[in-house]
Amino acid sequence: MTPNQNRRRSRSQVATAIGVLLWAACACWGQPEGRELLRNGGFAEGDDRPTHWFTRVSASTGAFRVIPPKRKEEPSTLIAEVLRPSSRPWTMELRQSIDGPMKKGEKVYITFDYRITPGYAFHCYWQIEAAPWSKLLSIRLAADPEAKKSEWQKCMMVTENFLDLPARNTSLTFHLAEQKGTLQMRNVSMIAFDLDTPLESLPTNCYPVFGGDYHDNDWRNTVLGRIEELRTGQLKVIVSRGGEPVPDAKVTLTQQSRHFLFGTEVAVPYFSDDVLERAQFVDFRKRLEGVEEKLPKYRKKLADPRLFNMVSLRDALVWRTNAAWGDAFAEAAVDAFLEQGLEVRGHALYSPALRFAPPQCRTMDKGDLATSLGKFITRQARKYNQKVGQWDVVHAPLTFAEMYDKIGEDSLVDAFKRAEAEAPETVFLLSDDKSLVAYSTEHVDELLDLVRWLQSQGARIDALALNATMTRPYIAPHAIERRLDQIAEITKLPLIITALAVDAPRESIQAERLRDLLLLFFSHHAVTGVCLKGLWEAEMPAGNAALFRKNFAIKPAGKTYESLLTEEWWTHAQQNTNPDGTVQATCFLGRYNVVVKKGEQRVQRQIVLEGGDMELAIDLAEKPAEEATTEPAERDAPVEQE
Repeated sequence: MTPNQNRRRSRSQVATAIGVLLWAACACWGQPEGRELLRNGGFAEGDDRPTHWFTRVSASTGAFRVIPPKRKEEPSTLIAEVLRPSSRPWTMELRQSIDGPMKKGEKVYITFDYRITPGYAFHCYWQIEAAPWSKLLSIRLAADPEAKKSEWQKCMMVTENFLDLPARNTSLTFHLAEQKGTLQMRNVSMIAFDLDTPLESLPTNCYPVFGGDYHDNDWRNTVLGRIEELRTGQLKVIVSRGGEPVPDAKVTLTQQSRHFLFGTEVAVPYFSDDVLERAQFVDFRKRLEGVEEKLPKYRKKLADPRLFNMVSLRDALVWRTNAAWGDAFAEAAVDAFLEQGLEVRGHALYSPALRFAPPQCRTMDKGDLATSLGKFITRQARKYNQKVGQWDVVHAPLTFAEMYDKIGEDSLVDAFKRAEAEAPETVFLLSDDKSLVAYSTEHVDELLDLVRWLQSQGARIDALALNATMTRPYIAPHAIERRLDQIAEITKLPLIITALAVDAPRESIQAERLRDLLLLFFSHHAVTGVCLKGLWEAEMPAGNAALFRKNFAIKPAGKTYESLLTEEWWTHAQQNTNPDGTVQATCFLGRYNVVVKKGEQRVQRQIVLEGGDMELAIDLAEKPAEEATTEPAERDAPVEQE
């Protein structure tokens, strides 16, 4: 199927106060009209078991009761008191099935007032009413740990419905038994708005995820197990002297580099003081005003081999920018990054929107535009052959179509063929910007159709580059995982994650979401690399998604990234050999410096752990220590000395 056939197109009190004001303002100033999906959301009907609501209390977990209003105009209040918390929060549950059908594309707006005791937390889901209880919306609400008393708060959240749902197919559900404490709830509402209602027209103050339960620790445990299975191996060191085992020798294993690619997008002007001072880069300098002295820290961070072994040039290789700046800057930057031992990903040979092309392309006829594009692709592929390890040959063709609408869909295939002719050893990527971040899965099907069509026309696609810039409302990692599974299973291609970023209203949310995404991508069998959208507020297009503030103070998300890559997923081990002269350790795959020391004798080896298990035999009688020492590779982390 061709692309055109495929293309169808503070704190809690302050936050609560602002949310209530927004809600009230929208109510007064014309919030779109919708239809209420719940019955008895005010708990006015029924006694301690309100009508139309299912309540579950297992094994004396707690109790429900309803408090009638003191005044007629006030709502009733449902109180859920949890006496015995459980690792299965659903053992105390409040649930209502949605009686009416729901249309695909409708906006679903959920609001309720709640008050909880300090230390308490509960979960709210919109879920399918059948095993495995798939979550369409998931959020966990917890008491502010610094709050000294409980206050009424208002939760307001919105999502889009991406399924045609029959009546009684889904429910609004609250799981309450995670913590001991008390929940008071009132004014529960779930409203469906028309398909054309903009999400931003509905005020929100809570940030759920969609397609899975964000707080599903069973999923996290599974992911952690996969990481150990996929990304580690057993390294056994056997130390002997003349065939006899050497016990109690100190063996130090220090990881120097890793196989899995972790990278970030970079703007070329920030890596050369001379380039940055040129007139055409005045906008780049403005972003650094007041923090110019932090630029060396930024460059140093990128040079840490534990954190990064790949870069992607954000701007300098794109046709429009490359023509405006000239190619000298990009070529010098690529050479400099290669000298540092960084792999370079090229973005992009063909982005089929005129905004990515030189201005004169807008007035070219079909033939001239096709010729100019072809020359650019050929020149870039030839110039950076053996330098750029991966090329985004075509970027986002399901989003941008201006150029191939004019010059023909065959230009997409031609881009791959031209690149292959000039740089046959390069990894060629088809880049997609929506499959992992769109709320609907339709785009995944469109991407799969596009891959089939391109391959049928002779395009050599070596891997897929999938954008992972996350904005509200967030897709749950479970849902992203299912999409990765589908894409990998059908295409049989490796996957590169690009532009990974979490744009969040609170730094804690950014850190939580980023950690889960990194766990997911590092654990997936088809994913071979992850590239961040950027690091620093001063250089990133979207500062909220940065890992470092403008003054280069690290944010919680930055701490999460560094902790994972330098501690949890990086090996440094030291053991003494057993009586049989052996030590064994679980190590992350990569290059290692192995040092064996016994008395005054010291032997050093460089090895590469590529997968599975490996044995390294060291005979202390073979040669003097200094002859056995091998210098580490240039990009390797420093060798630790005892």
